[in-house]
Amino acid sequence: MSAGSSATELKEKGNAKFKQQQFQDAVKCYQKAEAAAPTEAVYPSNLSATFFELGDYSSCFQSICRAVQKLGDSEDVSPLFSRLSTRLAKTLCFGTCAGQISSESVQSNAEVIKRLASAVNKSGSSEDLVSSWADWTRMEKDLKKMGAAAAQARTRFSNLPIFRKSTDSSIHFFTIGHDKPMSIIDDWGPGDENKDPLDLDQLPSSDLSRLAFFFGGVGDARHVYGSITGAHLNFQKLSKSKKSKFKVHFTLLDVHPTALARDLCMFLLLDELARKEGSYDEETVAEIKATIFYTFLGIIVPPYCHARFHAVVQSATEKLQRTPPSLPSWLHVNTDSIPGLLASLRHWDKGLAYKTTKEVLKYHTQWQGTAYKMKALLASDAGAGFRRMKQQKQWEIEEMVRNMSDEEAISFSEPAARANGVWPCPGREMPRQRKAWLEVAREGIIKYKMRDLDNFGQKGNEGLEPFESEMKWYEKTKTFIPPAVLRRQYAGMEEAWRADAQTKPHIGYPTMEDLNMFGLVSTVLDQFSLRMTDKINQKSINADYPALSVGETFFDGVVEALRTLQGRITLEFLQGDLIRELSKMRLNADHTRPTHFPRSYMRMYLSNVPDYTHGVLNKAIYAVPSLECEPGSIAGSNCMLNKGSWTTGDELCYHYAHMLPHDMPKFLGCEVLELDPWTKIKLKRLPTPLPLKSLASRTELTAWLTRILFSILIPDLSSQNGTARIDYPNNLVVFLDLLIHLHGIGFPAHWLSHFLDTILSDTFSTDIAPYTGQNPIHPLNNILTGTWEALPFPVALPPTFSHSEDDLVRLEVLTPAANFTYMTANIHSSEAAVVGLLLFREKMGSHIAYHVAQNIHQILEGKLGGGGNVHVLTMMDGFDIKTGMMRWRMSLQRFKQMKAEGGWLMAPYRCDMRESVVEQPFPIKTWRVIAQELPQEELD
Repeated sequence: MSAGSSATELKEKGNAKFKQQQFQDAVKCYQKAEAAAPTEAVYPSNLSATFFELGDYSSCFQSICRAVQKLGDSEDVSPLFSRLSTRLAKTLCFGTCAGQISSESVQSNAEVIKRLASAVNKSGSSEDLVSSWADWTRMEKDLKKMGAAAAQARTRFSNLPIFRKSTDSSIHFFTIGHDKPMSIIDDWGPGDENKDPLDLDQLPSSDLSRLAFFFGGVGDARHVYGSITGAHLNFQKLSKSKKSKFKVHFTLLDVHPTALARDLCMFLLLDELARKEGSYDEETVAEIKATIFYTFLGIIVPPYCHARFHAVVQSATEKLQRTPPSLPSWLHVNTDSIPGLLASLRHWDKGLAYKTTKEVLKYHTQWQGTAYKMKALLASDAGAGFRRMKQQKQWEIEEMVRNMSDEEAISFSEPAARANGVWPCPGREMPRQRKAWLEVAREGIIKYKMRDLDNFGQKGNEGLEPFESEMKWYEKTKTFIPPAVLRRQYAGMEEAWRADAQTKPHIGYPTMEDLNMFGLVSTVLDQFSLRMTDKINQKSINADYPALSVGETFFDGVVEALRTLQGRITLEFLQGDLIRELSKMRLNADHTRPTHFPRSYMRMYLSNVPDYTHGVLNKAIYAVPSLECEPGSIAGSNCMLNKGSWTTGDELCYHYAHMLPHDMPKFLGCEVLELDPWTKIKLKRLPTPLPLKSLASRTELTAWLTRILFSILIPDLSSQNGTARIDYPNNLVVFLDLLIHLHGIGFPAHWLSHFLDTILSDTFSTDIAPYTGQNPIHPLNNILTGTWEALPFPVALPPTFSHSEDDLVRLEVLTPAANFTYMTANIHSSEAAVVGLLLFREKMGSHIAYHVAQNIHQILEGKLGGGGNVHVLTMMDGFDIKTGMMRWRMSLQRFKQMKAEGGWLMAPYRCDMRESVVEQPFPIKTWRVIAQELPQEELD
């Protein structure tokens, strides 16, 4: 067989693989063909086409250059030359934008580029060829300035709001959390023991010296306390050489500065104990420990604890105002976070003087109401998902128990049987008795495994026997009993506690029902200590002051850890939106954080923040990429807001991400380790970029992106039940973030660029739902202006698009609060991020705002708002129903055109209920231009 025929056969084989989209196999065939016939241009040409489809633009560029060098001058008019010319122009655009082709490489191959570019001037040049070279010509001119512009654009892009606005702009502060504490190194909480433990002893020294853990929505920091204790216990197991390498960083993030201010005060008190406990007398130590416990879990505090907390508040205020702040070396508050924390500290220092115990106690009953609300939810239509899930769980548990071997059932049941005085399982020589014992045991296993679901939403006093006397005391006084060394500060308290006497009637506490605070003491603190029994010197509950003794045990573990890990532990306090702060870290735009602080983490726990921030979709886009690509790196969270709505994790996943969990790797580059709305949701990052063969096909990707786009433009209608609300807050900024994320996973840039270009050029169509109108071009104009350089792929902006921030106008409308509809102002949920804007022509009718909001899907179907008469904005800069303020941005050119045309109106609308939120829309003459740049806080 000749070399030529061998190359031809290899090419035909490669062509077949190419048509089957088996591009890696096609590459091998074409490479062998080129080696067999090194003077022929067709083989490197085919190779370049394959590399282009793989998104390997650097290899594509090199293959094109080799092919051109093998073409004679007479072949510059051949179809092959024309194809190579078109492909080169596209490759240069995508390759330089993605950073695969350097400017030096472009310069060194200038002659080849010039020769192929000449195809534009030849007769019969295709429209694709001409437009491709026009795109490269524009990009080449901008290359020199695009480096700096891209960095600035990425910073601007990271500051864009990614959610619709809520009607209530205030931030809600939850003083007491719901989760049971965990050590993020050891487990993910009760019921999850021995799942995914992080074995520090198996980590290389390089990882041990830079351990980093992230807590998003840190709240009362219970998981941080547990994880500090866990870090200490795991540290003790390491060899001496590994201990010398050990360093751990905890990032504590919360959107509410008050949560972080309280956590900071708690850690200052713990730091005082860690440094000085040995030099303090018994009463001083007891006061500090009582102050820690009351601050963490109490509703009202004794005067001596209030005095100590007040002193800590004043000290923290003074320390944070210094430059730099004079905190203990292991505590760091981000510079941008200091103003918010200071505001909370100053409120506690001055504002609390106007609070009364009686007023505070009024709000004590809200926790009681939670149990009743939850029971009502589970009985309602909104709780149908829970009831179906419970039935499904019971079937699964019964099936699992039926399949248990006798030995497994005996091993599971005998310890409890012995503890309760039940005879162990009879031997095989007593078959009837053994069978009866096993039947009872299996029933018991089923009940045990169903206990959390059976007791969900119930109060119950199970496991609270050690607190029975103190519970009676608490019912009358609403305070936990302090230890004897502190009780002597109050005349008569010792006698009252010993005699279980009534308190004096002049105290004047209002009548209220027991809030079962001891359930919190038991489940939050004591259960954590019990789970760690084999690791720490477990103390028994002290009957003299039961609740505080439990808190003592819990926090003593933290204090001991801080002493041992001195110089090896750092706590960082970061106030802000979780998604924005993580985005800034990845973009190196977190300029106020020390450069040596981590930008990626071994593990992350996000509490139930995903409930409010678009669930697993946004968790995959924004949180998982901040994980280390190491074994054991996991991003965990739970579901609190709407767990009664889901039967399975599949339902939860599909609602937010429009895919099932097993599809997450090929679309989003992460693996679902666990997805159970009643336990934990755990995602693992995969090493990226992934090979194209392991990703979704282009057809699959296009269909999925279409579903995501439509779900942002027209979200599902939401339940108004506060305990079953499913938030769907994303605006179109998230869609562009998703495209950037997909490029990082490994999807070819030209796939993503083409999808976006069809939207911007008004040529997007799909059989999922027809799309013929101008939306969402207008809102995409607002988002891409000044940020388009941040995209890792080229985008063909229409000629009418604004290109810089200077081309945007910022607008504001102010209206009396009475103009908002009664349903929005008084009935519908005020917390959900659901508000967008409608811009429409007056000639469409006086009630068009209501009509468009109710029928917004018809815009995408081309049945409403044709001819550019309706625009839908998902991104607003500000909305506040209390002040009547609405702010948004748009193209200055478009705004001038609208003013010239006249008759344009604006109305805010709720996408969850698909209704206008104002009684009367606002004519364009009422849109006030804001000349100055919006302050950063307005973009939250």
